[in-house]
Amino acid sequence: MNIPPDQTQIQSDKSSLTHRGWLLIGTFTLLALVLSTLFKPFSLLAIGIWILWGAAILACLAPVMALAVWRGKPDGWHDLGLALGVWFMNFSCLILMRSLPIFSSLKWNWTGKVFAIIVSLAFIGLWRGMTWREIGFTGLRKGSWLPFIVLVLLSFVVFLALYTKDAPTKAETLLFQLTMPGIDEEIVFRGILLVLLNRAFGTPWKVLGANVGWGWLISSVLFGLIHGIGFTGSQFQFQFSLAPIIIASITGLVIGWLRERAGSLYPAMFLHATVDATGFVINALVSGLA
Repeated sequence: MNIPPDQTQIQSDKSSLTHRGWLLIGTFTLLALVLSTLFKPFSLLAIGIWILWGAAILACLAPVMALAVWRGKPDGWHDLGLALGVWFMNFSCLILMRSLPIFSSLKWNWTGKVFAIIVSLAFIGLWRGMTWREIGFTGLRKGSWLPFIVLVLLSFVVFLALYTKDAPTKAETLLFQLTMPGIDEEIVFRGILLVLLNRAFGTPWKVLGANVGWGWLISSVLFGLIHGIGFTGSQFQFQFSLAPIIIASITGLVIGWLRERAGSLYPAMFLHATVDATGFVINALVSGLA
């Protein structure tokens, strides 16, 4: 005998998961803030830049979000809110935890990236609102190896065609580009965010064998915005660069399509690393490592 689920209990469980999710987001964001103030002199200007930076990115995302809400009619507003909250948590870890005494002699933001990866994995494990398999920590679907290999080779060919000889590649730069961005950003953008946004909007579109939806578009645009909006220099000058936003958004669409086509996060991580590091690898082969 099939007993229909208690809708009240289901709503209560969803509410409990939502509250736990926001509690974890707040805790990890606060932890990043506290650690940053312990290792660096407290600066209201730095805190203000962190908040303004995040607000600027979300403000630019707002038109796409409004269009998605209007056309996509989301079922779960709590999933939509959690997705944006997880992004801000990740963004906060990257911004607040960089330039700490740990790895201070290194050029790239190793501290922020490592901390952000640990926090993302901890959120998944502690929240229990989605499974590791659902996020993409699983093998590739049958028939998805071919598009994966084609995209990796195509990426290599494009960077080879655009290559111009440069000074020897720094070993740190090569190692960082091969690892940190692909792991951190894929767990967040094509992992946690995409799952939450797909829950809200569904995946009603079929694109070259992959089921995608508004979540695919939103996560890709947000991915583009973080690569073209920021505050640079010692004077914290605001920067809005359209070309990187467009290029990164298109790249996000391609990687997001592969994630949905393959049903796995691993090819997305590998393709991301290929896009980030191929130019440095080619230059290292031509000019050597420094």
